[in-house]
Amino acid sequence: MKEEKEESEADKEIEKALKKKARIKERYIYSPTSTFEDLGGLDHIISDIKRYLDPEQKNLLELGFSGCKRILISGVSGVGKSKLVEGIVNHCELPSLKCTFGRLFSGNPSEVESSCRNLFNFARSIHPCILIMDRLDRIVGKRVESRTDNDREIMTDTLIESIEELNKENADITIIGITNSVDNLDYGFMSAARFTKKIHIDVPDE
Repeated sequence: MKEEKEESEADKEIEKALKKKARIKERYIYSPTSTFEDLGGLDHIISDIKRYLDPEQKNLLELGFSGCKRILISGVSGVGKSKLVEGIVNHCELPSLKCTFGRLFSGNPSEVESSCRNLFNFARSIHPCILIMDRLDRIVGKRVESRTDNDREIMTDTLIESIEELNKENADITIIGITNSVDNLDYGFMSAARFTKKIHIDVPDE
């Protein structure tokens, strides 16, 4: 009887874990359709990214960097940042996750920290993969002394800790941050993220 009870409890825990993973997958999984061929005027940037992502290139550790590959893409709205990221995902042919402030913050404010950790743990469970943080300036914007938004600060601190953990693990996860303005990003987050490739897309000329 005791064994049956323990087995039943174990089954419930497994079912609970599977449902949790399904919810996280539904919230963050990203399946873009655009490729590099759909982009115009960014050939020099695309070539640079391909070299950076090429598995045949020297390991980042040999180049003096630690941790996973990290790309920061910046530029004003409409220059093609999101399309470029779609191209990167399809070029790498890896599962990808995409988070926004709304997806991390949805639900009870007290669950902000667990939402962040669940995201990174899920990324670990499916690696190698790509983790995209869209509108990064909204997720981890500069802190203001008068700010009363405690939940946003918890989110920023948790993301800093999560990225530092990934760097120590040298996890096979490529992190891509997308922002309209690098100047609006939290300094502590930028120090922790240590983006090894920074790409700025200018407004197209003639």
